[in-house]
Formats: sequence, structure tokens, C-alpha cells
Amino acid sequence: MNRTIHLLATMMCICCGVFAWADPVPDERGRQVSNIYRLPSPLLLDNGSEFRIHTPREVFGTDATNHSARGSTYSPAALAAGTGHPNAIQRQVDASHDLFNGNVPAFEQLSCNKIESDGYGGAAQPISATDALFEEPLPAPSVVDLAMPNVAWLDSDEEEASEQAGADIRLTSPDEVFTSSFRERTQLSSRIGWWSVNSKGNPSKVGEYQSLNSSLFADLDGFLSDGVRTWDFHATNLDNDAQSAGMNWYSPFLQANIDYEGYLRRLDRDPLDFYVDFDQQPARPLPAPPANFRDMKEDRAAGADFAIRVQQLEARFQGKLTDKANWKLNFWAMRKHGERQANAMAHCFTAQNATDTNGDPAPGPACHQLSQSQRIDWLTAEIEPGLQAKFGSVSADYTRTMRTLTTDDQVVTRPYDNFGFSGDQPYAVVPENYTYIDRLKLSSPLPEHRNVYANLFNGNTRNEFRDTNRRFRGYDVRLTDRSVPGVSVTGYAKQYLQSGQAPKSLLLFENVTAIRVPIAYDRTTFGATASWRPFYGEYSRRRHWRLSGGYEYRKLERENAIFEESALTVDQGSTLMNQVHLRASTKWASTWDSFTRYRVTFVDDPLFAVPIANTTTNTNLPTQTHRVEFGNTWSPSHSFMINNLVSYHNGENASDVAQFDVDNYDCVLSVWWAATPTWSFSAGLGLYSNWIDQAITLGSKTDPLTQEWQYGGRSSVVNFGTTYAWTTKTTLSGNIDLVRGHNSFDPLEPFTDLPVLSDVIVETTRFTAGLDHELGPNSNLYVRYQLFDYDDESDLFAGGTAKMLLVGLHARF
Repeated sequence: MNRTIHLLATMMCICCGVFAWADPVPDERGRQVSNIYRLPSPLLLDNGSEFRIHTPREVFGTDATNHSARGSTYSPAALAAGTGHPNAIQRQVDASHDLFNGNVPAFEQLSCNKIESDGYGGAAQPISATDALFEEPLPAPSVVDLAMPNVAWLDSDEEEASEQAGADIRLTSPDEVFTSSFRERTQLSSRIGWWSVNSKGNPSKVGEYQSLNSSLFADLDGFLSDGVRTWDFHATNLDNDAQSAGMNWYSPFLQANIDYEGYLRRLDRDPLDFYVDFDQQPARPLPAPPANFRDMKEDRAAGADFAIRVQQLEARFQGKLTDKANWKLNFWAMRKHGERQANAMAHCFTAQNATDTNGDPAPGPACHQLSQSQRIDWLTAEIEPGLQAKFGSVSADYTRTMRTLTTDDQVVTRPYDNFGFSGDQPYAVVPENYTYIDRLKLSSPLPEHRNVYANLFNGNTRNEFRDTNRRFRGYDVRLTDRSVPGVSVTGYAKQYLQSGQAPKSLLLFENVTAIRVPIAYDRTTFGATASWRPFYGEYSRRRHWRLSGGYEYRKLERENAIFEESALTVDQGSTLMNQVHLRASTKWASTWDSFTRYRVTFVDDPLFAVPIANTTTNTNLPTQTHRVEFGNTWSPSHSFMINNLVSYHNGENASDVAQFDVDNYDCVLSVWWAATPTWSFSAGLGLYSNWIDQAITLGSKTDPLTQEWQYGGRSSVVNFGTTYAWTTKTTLSGNIDLVRGHNSFDPLEPFTDLPVLSDVIVETTRFTAGLDHELGPNSNLYVRYQLFDYDDESDLFAGGTAKMLLVGLHARF
């Protein structure tokens, strides 16, 4: 019945016509101030005659755009006009475009065109929501292919990845984007305010990423330029536990982009429910089998809160060596330090200090779960030097990534007395490691509108704790043909090789037979993608019709993947995959876009579990998947937009190994409407559901060994917001987000209490309200109120409420 209801809701979304849904607002206070105002920002009137839009960073006390343009080079003329930089102090709206251009205010849609050598000067112009779609760039390799792959398939979206790059590796020369006509300009903006906070309940639920204490808010943002050199910087104290800072520097021979952020991250604790305290064991006689056992816990950090502090620094530098060569240097570091919960279990353990409810000894043997606090300090640092050069028509880009993970953790131990080792042994150990990756990217245009692209890489990860290496290498070669007008075809071949190494020395409780030879992987991929615009060159609505699709073949071969167990021998030497995807998109009218996408995947011999004693196995990986998506965007005027997205995903495995079927239904719908030039509304609805029917193999020899289980997961998201320019100097805004998630298993014999134990029902409510008042030409007063409520109906102790009030002043110089 529930599945039928969600299917009907999905069909309703289809009838309504797709939609760009925003993720729920995170729990970081600094980000809250930003993300509250994803909705249309306040419109303020300057002297009652000219519309001017203030950026969220300017009015709301922080940067809603998160400095998204940092790292790119832009024309100073565009910066001066305030249209090419997301943090510009003021943005003038082009007179030829309506303020309400699309589902976000006009300043959100202003884009900055990069200035090429033949196009100096001139600020970028706003792009209308009804402008023609841009030409799709050439396909590029998927980023995931350069990462360390998992054993299972990497399900990357090749069509989406192909949108990124591929035609040519163009050198970015800093002096290409500067003009001598740019006049000297200096602007500063500062904000100061105070957070007043009141909270109750579980701090890790209502304050996972933020301080729950009243604190100071302060921010300084500056922009200085003399037409040749430009310096843009910001520094923000979001609350007692969150700070951020950054700067951009542009000059004819050097570009520098530096960003830092630090924040608190509260960690959930496992209460170890359904374990009995080691000193409260049941008295003898114990119940009859199979309940004649003792599972005990020993919590040495009962009632403690756990949290870590996260600090991240990213820096990018680039300069010019010659007219045909550039250098670059990237640096990234992240430190996590604090305290976490460290759990470890000993099976069949004799707890000498265990007692029952009568005070008598109850040593066991029993499963003994030990929990204690552990201080951790992890530092991941990465440095990446590189060179870019052009040799005739060939562009080359070489980088060497060097990454280290160092740890300074507290050593925690627990006692063991079974399975071949005894005494206190360390656990929760994070090994230090070092990784290097050499990458060489080559690109060159060929005659007849063709292009070739190659990405070669070689690397190694060294585990310093076990003195082992994991070596990997591979390539990605692509050939693109655009010789036929309106048609783009790309063929590609990729390979990834990985080999491991067994440890050279054994730990005290290890033996040679217990260590398997590491599995080696060889993944080979061949494929082709094509895009066709059947009415290319016509000046009619049909010119926007586009058909695209592709086919991909993958083969993953594994060495040392034959497992000989007591009951059976399992050979998982290879997995084959065939995938086909199709997409059609068009612009039915100047106000209506739509697309349809379908993807089907067939997998032979997916990975499955290898049993040690049982004579059966299982897997949750499908042998066949289907995914269908429909999307529409309708904007009949510059003051109204509605869009929706509906998708259905099915995966199944009907083999001798497993029997399961999974269905996902997703529907998202959003509406934006500017009722008047001073009042706008936005609303969104998201319905998500996940249904699984699977033959589950239990981890014991209880009869029946395999049973049909049913699982259902549902999530609903509702959002409504409004912004109202009350007067020429005062703006009001508000937003409410409601989220409800419900997941559980259906009743199953003989586990009648399963629905209660597995039930997850969580409801969250976030309400925000804001007031902005212009005190003068260069000063503003802002007020923000936020209420966040977390209610876990299946766990009465996991909820809480936080109320926050921010009052502050903003000044521009």
C-alpha cells in the first residue's frame, strides 16, 4: 500500500511537469547564515529610483557564494562593474534584463566570461534564463578513474563527466586578463554582530557543526586593485568554534588563491543498547537455549561527549615562465584532532570483574564489548607541483601529487584470552601512509575537426605501519570527431592496474596462513558516446533538439581471488559489465525545456560474500539495473518558474547466488514566483522512497538459513520561503524546512520484534527569519532568528532544539 501511494505521488510530479532541488541546509552556523538565503535575496531601493541588489555576504553577514569564483581569472573591467565577481560590493543589474530572471534573483545569474587574448576589456553580460543553450564541450575522462577504485564497479556518470573538458589544455596566462584602462579601486566591507543561543537536548544533533554557546560574529571583506594587481581578501569569525579566511591575488606574473576554514564537529556516540553492563549480568540459572548467553558491555566513558576540530587549508599558485609555459603549485592540508569513541569486542571472553545482579561473579565466557575515549590527531597534507606547456599544436600538463597522512593518536588497548592470542592488545590504530601520483595530460587538435586527448598516470601508496605498497597505473585515451555539423562522436579506451604486497613481517598474534595474498586488479574499459542535433544550423526552436547516447564495456579481472573454504571453493576472477545510456532534450518553447534519460546496465558475476563455515552465500550487488529520469523547466515569465524531476531506479539479481529486487522512486518539484517587484515566494517538495525485497542469509546456522526480508525507506522534504521589500530601506525574509524520514523492516517470523528494533523515524524543522534595514548609504542593520528542532521518534534521547538570534551592523568603506 505504501509503495502504491509513493508511486501515485511520483505520477503527480510527472503531471506537474523537472526541478532543481537544493540540499537541506547543513547544521553549520556559518553556513546557516549563508544557506538561509538561497531563496531570492532582498531587493533594496536606492533613493527610491534605482534597483540595487546587495549580495548575501554584504547584507546577511557572511558569504552565500562561498567564493565560488576564486581560482579563475576575470577581467578587471568586469570586476569594476561588479558583474564578474561573486563578492563584489555592489552589482548593477543590466537594464535589458528583468530583476526576476529565472528562479533566483538576477545577481545570482550574472556570469563572468573569461577574457581571451582577442577580447580584452568589457564586463561580462547577464545571461537570460531563456537564452540558447551553450554548445556542449568535448567529453573528458571521468575524475573517478584517477582515484583509488573500490573492488566494485565505479558507477560514474560518463555523460556528466564529459561536460567538463577535453578539447585542448589551454594555458592560463595572468597578463591576458588585465587592461591598462582599469582605474584604481579600493573597497572594504565589515560586519559585526552577536549570536545569542539557547539549546536543549542532544548537542550532536542540533549542533553537529557549530557552537551552541553565545558568541561574537565578525567579518572583514576587502577588494583592492590598481588595474595591474588585484587583491581580494576576507576573514570571518562565524562563532566561537568556526573561523574562515581567504585571499586572491592577481598580477601579470603570479596568481595566488588561499582559503582556510576551521570548525567543530561533534560526534555521535554508540550507547551500546541491548548489551548488559558487565556488573549487572543476569543471575543464574541462565535461560534455556538459545538465550543461554551473556553479552556484556564495559563503558569506560559513559556519558562523555565526543568531538573533533577540523582545520583545512588550501592554496593554489600559478605563474608564467615563458609565452608557452606556465608553472603551478597546489597545496592542501586537513587536520582532525579531538576525542572519539573507540569500541572493540572480544568473543568468548572471561571477564574476571563481571558480576550479576546478586553481586556474585559472572565471568563468562561471553561477548565482551569495551568502549573508551581515544584522543586522535590526524594530519593529511598534499603538495602538487606542475608544469603546463605548448609544443606546436600539442598541449601538455604534468603534475606530481605527493600526499601524506601522519597520526599522533593515543594508544588504546583491550584484553583478549581466546582465538590464539591473549593479554592487552592495541586496537583502533590508523596507519600512516604516503602516496604519490604522476599525471601527464596531452591534448592536440587534428585535421577535419578532430581532437585527441590522453591522460597517463602512475602512483603508489605506502603503508608505513605494515611496510607495504599498493602500486597503480593506467591511461585514458579519447578521440573526438566533429567533422559532421551537429554531430559529436567520442571513442575512448581506459585501463587501471593495481597490485598489492603482503606485509614483510608479522604481528605477535599473526601467522603466515592467516594472511591472504593481496588481490590484484586489472580494469579495462572501452566505450563510445555520441551527440546529435538533427536541426543544427536552423534558426527555429527545433535547433535545440539534442539526442545523445553511448555504450560502455568494462571488464574487471582479479588475481588471487580464489577462496578455498571448508565448505566450498569460490572463484571471483572476473566481472563483466555492459552499459547503454540514451538522452533526449529539447526546448519546446522559449519558456519550456525538458529532457528524458535512460540507462541500463548488465553485470555478469558481481562480487558476493565468501563464507567461512556456511554452505551458502549472498550479495547485494545487482546483475541488472534500469534508471529512467524525466525533467522539465517552465518559466512563462521572468517572475515565475516551475520545474520538476522524476526518476525511477530498479536493480535486481535473480541468480543461483542471490534473489533480490530494489525499487527507488524520487520526485522533486519547486516553484518560484515574484508576485510583485518587491515580494517573491519559493516552495519545494521532495519525495524519496526505497523498497527492497531480498532473500537474506543470516550469519548463523539458525533454520531457516535464508528468508525473504522486506525493507522500506521514505523521506519527505518540504520547503517554503519568502522575501519582501517592505520599504525602500527595509527588507523582511523567512524560510521553513520540514524533513521526515522513516525506515524499517517488515515483521518476520520468528523475529517479531524486528520492526521495533529497526524503526527509524526522524523529523526535523528549521525556521529562519530575517530583517535588513538600510541605516545610510553605506551601513545596514541586520537581524537573524533561527529555530532548529530535531525529533527522533524511535529514540527519545536523541532529539533537541536550538534557538539562535543574530543582531549586527554592516558598513562599507
